[in-house]
Amino acid sequence: MTITTVEEIKKDQNFWYPHVESCKRAGVSGANYCREHNLVCSQFLYWRSKYNNSQNDFIGVKVSKRNAECLCSLELAYGRKLMIHDIECLRMLPKLLELTK
Repeated sequence: MTITTVEEIKKDQNFWYPHVESCKRAGVSGANYCREHNLVCSQFLYWRSKYNNSQNDFIGVKVSKRNAECLCSLELAYGRKLMIHDIECLRMLPKLLELTK
């Protein structure tokens, strides 16, 4: 049995996420995309499924262009980062994290 570390999972996510997005933008099937990019189709389909399932778990947030100091940042799956610049949003963070359980 192989033990997978968090670092290995993040490495896999960082590799597959751009391919999932690129395939979606290209509008081609997963099989065709994998053939064109010499990827293992079963792994691509696994990560695409994982990514698509995670899309349903997002919570809407207000986005603004402010140059305020970042109070907190979280590294999320698929290379995404949540940066909080507002103290009120920071106060809501524990409740948001509770909702993800």
